[in-house]
Amino acid sequence: MDVYLKDRNERQAGIRSNYRREEEAEPSDKIITTPGEYVLKLNNEAIYIRSKEKETELEILEDRIKIRSSDNKGFIEKEEIDLEGKKGKILLNNSVSDLKFNSRELEIKGGKISMK
Repeated sequence: MDVYLKDRNERQAGIRSNYRREEEAEPSDKIITTPGEYVLKLNNEAIYIRSKEKETELEILEDRIKIRSSDNKGFIEKEEIDLEGKKGKILLNNSVSDLKFNSRELEIKGGKISMK
């Protein structure tokens, strides 16, 4: 906090303050935090975006995208997509497509469709 006294008169004092959050970071990390506490972090390995109070996160890596929001999560890779939520799960890759919702499951594998 800086206090400025105009003409050495405390009645005309002005105050300026800055707020810094202490976070451990690598020297290569570039971190931008908005006044609304959203975070954007860039480095040589990834781009990371986080919402206020860490409710939602997105991480972009060279070979994968990860996402998390509340109790839902997922990732996308070149050969696979995997999404999971409270009531369901979706898995897609070169060998299987698997959909699960509540107590139902649909699987497509090797040209065959099975429903459980």
